[in-house]
Amino acid sequence: MAQDAAARFEEAYGRWLEYCKRPEIMEASTNSAYCDNDPFREMVALGEAAIPYIIGRLKSDEEAHFLVWALEEIAPGTFRAEDVERARARYGDPLGNQGRARMWIEWWEQRKV
Repeated sequence: MAQDAAARFEEAYGRWLEYCKRPEIMEASTNSAYCDNDPFREMVALGEAAIPYIIGRLKSDEEAHFLVWALEEIAPGTFRAEDVERARARYGDPLGNQGRARMWIEWWEQRKV
């Protein structure tokens, strides 16, 4: 099952990257431009099985920061308002996708301990 989820994630991720390279997407300034598409929805549809793969991409590919919104859909409510405020103090305000990516990576690393 895990191999199937990994393969499905990687296939959707590859198609998502290609989608994101389209000029009209690269020029867009909204998260929805990167999130409202079939490959992104396929990654979200994998549910919790996608989390380790998304975290891996957040760690290895700085362009993957839009995937924080997939995590928000898969695991809503993971962070309390206090968590977000602490992250803002650490990473800057506004937090942005990159700051959210750091939050998710820290959350994942803490779970592994």
